[in-house]
Amino acid sequence: KDIFRKKEDKISQSEELFDTGHIGADACGKALAKLEEYRKGKTVLENKTIENEDFWKQRQYECYQNPTDKFIPASAWLWNCVVNKHAQLVAAYPAFNIIPRQNADEAEAKALSQILPVVLKHAGYKKTYSRTMRYKVIQGTGITGVFWDGNANNGEGDIVIKKCDLLSMFWEPGITNIQDSPNLFYVSLVDVDVLEAEYPEHKGSFSKGSDRLAHYNYDDNVDTSKKAMVIDWYYKKRVESRDTVQYCRFVNETVLFATENQTQPITGELGEVIKPAMATVGLYADGKYPFVFDTLFEIEGTPAGYGYTDIGKDAQIQIDMLNNAITKNAMLACKPRWLARQDIALNMGEFLDWDKDVIRVAAGDLSDAGIRQVDVSPIGNVYVEVLHDRINELKETLGNRDVNTGGTVSGVTTASGIAALQEAGGRIDKASALETYDAQEEIALMVISRIQQFYTTNRHFRVLDEAGQAAYVEYKSKYVGGEQPDHPLFDIDITAEKAAPYKAISQNELMIQFYNSGFFNPPNAQPALACLSGMDFDGREKVIGTIQQNNLMAQMLIKLAAIVDSQNGTNFSASIGMGGGAQRLEKTPELSGEEPAHMKKARERAQEATQPT
Repeated sequence: KDIFRKKEDKISQSEELFDTGHIGADACGKALAKLEEYRKGKTVLENKTIENEDFWKQRQYECYQNPTDKFIPASAWLWNCVVNKHAQLVAAYPAFNIIPRQNADEAEAKALSQILPVVLKHAGYKKTYSRTMRYKVIQGTGITGVFWDGNANNGEGDIVIKKCDLLSMFWEPGITNIQDSPNLFYVSLVDVDVLEAEYPEHKGSFSKGSDRLAHYNYDDNVDTSKKAMVIDWYYKKRVESRDTVQYCRFVNETVLFATENQTQPITGELGEVIKPAMATVGLYADGKYPFVFDTLFEIEGTPAGYGYTDIGKDAQIQIDMLNNAITKNAMLACKPRWLARQDIALNMGEFLDWDKDVIRVAAGDLSDAGIRQVDVSPIGNVYVEVLHDRINELKETLGNRDVNTGGTVSGVTTASGIAALQEAGGRIDKASALETYDAQEEIALMVISRIQQFYTTNRHFRVLDEAGQAAYVEYKSKYVGGEQPDHPLFDIDITAEKAAPYKAISQNELMIQFYNSGFFNPPNAQPALACLSGMDFDGREKVIGTIQQNNLMAQMLIKLAAIVDSQNGTNFSASIGMGGGAQRLEKTPELSGEEPAHMKKARERAQEATQPT
């Protein structure tokens, strides 16, 4: 009850921003004030985000406090960690399997399982996933937006999935779940010329240079004087005893679009309702903000987390400083410096020219009293050891050991030993991938919700059937006439789309071993099932199902063959073979009362072995 009461309180807070239900200049003014409040509460996170991006770009020397050198070498140990962690997450790209919760939804689940990969491919989700995972590793938070674009697909509309930026998003300070924020703002800069072309009715209403966003340290010279700040404002509102997500897009106090202003349903030629009034349904039927936060390491009191850059930047700074000191010492030792008396009669030009074989001096002035070389003490080995210790500290802290990146460890040379070390060292990466799958499940459910809400006309897809052959299917949502039926509930089973090659090879070898051991021979069904019950490997349930199905079909064939033999005097029962290979299908004792052939042969071999020659 306390949870629901807090939720209602937050919704009531957002309802204070609109009194009449009509979104206009007054509501936009209040929203701007709320946006400024949210922006002030996010200052620390924004500064950290900009600094982390500088570390990723190998510009970390700009973040050092009071740098005394014009040039500080920037090593890439932290960069290497980010690249390897990103590669681990990309290798775990998810494959979605939609599972219904009741029998009536099996057909819908099968159809969605077929078309979901196609929808994601059309939306370019692999690239979006990769970019989001890199951002997550660097910043600690990856944000994915699942939207509906009515202009996509030649005006038919389609689902759009985008990577979103932390600096552009604003929420209520102090919350942990982004869905608990009563208001959510996403701000972007758009050229005024583009806005006036898209919204000609508001031409002249867009002010230029109204930019209050924090920015990364771009390499390019970004001119914002011709851009306007476009605000996408999402907020929760209760309509007819249910929560809805309303949406308003505005610039300054000029409303470009608002769902609450769409109070009439869209009807067809016959008066049928094609789309309901958005003021009633909201922007999206699932009642959620279209953003999914995927955090690497969670922090209480904020939906954003912290990443590997936050953990390793201090060690990276120490590595760079030690590198700088060692490099500077080596450069001083390689380039001698001299102390020369001002009145010495020495041709300094010739002295400093390394190509001169002869240096002229004044007559009688060839002593070394007036000039002396500056001695440079070589840096001790202890400091080099400290440098290596800092590098190892960074590797150990971030779980980026040499064995994780394909290197070997002293004393470990066997493949099994290296594999064991990789397995032990990859636990952090596996945990990170599993937590990412939770966010991927939420993204998949949002995509399914968009499909059910907006695919109101027949959509055609080229998919792969269970045999791996191309098939053509069509899909049309049941969301018709503005009355949304009860949506079926699904569970999302997520696995890695492409397992590692060595895993696939071992899986194939395991299946061959099962075949050679007679696991798929129906007379061996019971011992094979008993053996499989104590094993654990991917696809075990499918193997068990195949063995059970083969056994059932074999029993049916033997019964039918026995009937035919009794009627026609044939001997089909003895000639029935397994369809899967060279193993023969033998009659079981339960069906015929005869001794199984494999047991008979084993008995004969044992008898021959015990007879004297």
